[in-house]
Amino acid sequence: MAHLNVKPDPAYLKLQAMQKNRVQYFRWTPRNARITLMYVAVVPAIMGYIAYKTDGLWDLRAKRKGDTAAPTTSLAVIEMLVDLRTRVTSTNDETAEILHSEFGFLAADGAGTF
Repeated sequence: MAHLNVKPDPAYLKLQAMQKNRVQYFRWTPRNARITLMYVAVVPAIMGYIAYKTDGLWDLRAKRKGDTAAPTTSLAVIEMLVDLRTRVTSTNDETAEILHSEFGFLAADGAGTF
């Protein structure tokens, strides 16, 4: 087996020794301080700001056993539909048809059903 007689590359050995002893030669310079500050404070602050601003915008809950395939309706949408249903005073056919086609409930007698 010839691979037992192969000498390792000297450049690779030098790189390995440098990486092993890197901590002994580290010095705080303005450049190292700037890079460290970026990764320790600035990047997490930006990610936290983005997370704070987008919190609650999307419903990321997965479908579970027994759930329907339809997306979940938020409470605000349901409250808006109930408020709209209570405001409807006209029971003519055009209004009832618009409510049924747009929102999926009937507005007969001013009190529709979902």
